[in-house]
This record gives sequence, structure tokens and C-alpha cells, in this order.
Amino acid sequence: MSPALVKLPVVLVVEDNPDDQELAELAMKRVGFRCQPMFVEDGLEALEYLRDCGSVEKPRPDLLLVDL
Repeated sequence: MSPALVKLPVVLVVEDNPDDQELAELAMKRVGFRCQPMFVEDGLEALEYLRDCGSVEKPRPDLLLVDL
């Protein structure tokens, strides 16, 4: 299968600190986890994202990472 046809998993990262967002993305790259990260800043944004997901701009996440 062509690499262009492979759908990368979507990871929704709920994190309000931009530095921690960058660290999460860097950590995924370092371990070789190829994905499409999507970032929101809080639980309310995450719920809105999940309610409206399913489009190209807001793909349905395969994994949620939540900053508690």
C-alpha cells in the first residue's frame, strides 16, 4: 500500500500548556509513533471537538491524551 494512502491514527491531546503540547508531539515522534496530533486546550474544547468531529478539519480521534 502506498504511504500516501495509509491513514495515520488521530491523537486528540487535551493540554493547555503550549510547551507541554510541543513535548507530547516530540515524544510521539521520538518513539516513532506516526500520527496526526490534534490539540485542544481544555475539557470543554475536547467535548466540543468530539461532538463535531468527523470532518477533514476535525477527524475522529483514535486516542485521547488528557492532561489531568
